[in-house]
Amino acid sequence: TPGEEAAVMACDRIVAACTGTHQVFGNSVQSGASAGVVVVAGDGCDPIDALRRADLALNDAKRQGRGVSRLFDESMDEGIRFRRRVEAGLG
Repeated sequence: TPGEEAAVMACDRIVAACTGTHQVFGNSVQSGASAGVVVVAGDGCDPIDALRRADLALNDAKRQGRGVSRLFDESMDEGIRFRRRVEAGLG
């Protein structure tokens, strides 16, 4: 959707702005960022669930390679539920 595309583009700009090499107390330091994005409707959204989904998207971004933004999709949630079922079955 246009709102999701705009959110990802904004996060991509923030991630790009955080990436670089800086001098800190005479030392060269590299910085970077990744972002997990979730777009929620304003009516009755559970903030805890929104943060959980954003965290899943962030974890996916980190797995895909640092310095990227990932938009949450339901497959991320299904993947974590599947892993938990497998872990519970092994224990």
